[in-house]
Amino acid sequence: MARGKAVELFLVDGTPGGMATAGIADWTGILTSARRDQFSQLYKREEANSNGVYILLGNDPEAIENTWCYIGKTENFVERLRDHDKKKPQWEKVVIIASLQRSFNEGHWGYLEARLIDIAKNAERCSMPDNKQTPRVRKLSEAQRASAESFLDNMKLILPILGVNVLRSPENTVQPATAQIASSPIFHLRTTTLVL
Repeated sequence: MARGKAVELFLVDGTPGGMATAGIADWTGILTSARRDQFSQLYKREEANSNGVYILLGNDPEAIENTWCYIGKTENFVERLRDHDKKKPQWEKVVIIASLQRSFNEGHWGYLEARLIDIAKNAERCSMPDNKQTPRVRKLSEAQRASAESFLDNMKLILPILGVNVLRSPENTVQPATAQIASSPIFHLRTTTLVL
């Protein structure tokens, strides 16, 4: 039986489209999204100075949904994003995904990076030219894998709330109303003139 989830979305600067954090009650994960021009603010945040996985997003007019994407993992977001700031000019937004309790190690993050890349490539909602090779899924114990998959489920729930749809499979999207109308039967009413 599916249960409701309490998602906390915090607009850091109080504006839509600005820096935001999101998490789920009783979950150790935190997702922080920021525009490229907000990095001086992002770098000061505690979660930016930790390890985790991240998603860079930009425009690609030739891609489905016009989205360019790069998925990676790092031991320190600040250092890695500074490098990407110099070498990857096409990105405009980043979502960093960390654990508040720092309970995940490089193996967990490597596992999640490989899973995220695989899911995004299968969803086919973006171009991923810089993720040329899919990293092998890290070998984790059964308990670690279950924990990582649970973490991934929460990430997949929160990312669309932050406007990131690269992991959503096409069957999870709503069909346009015109498709439903086209398959509906058409009824014709005829009236006769009634004389009293």
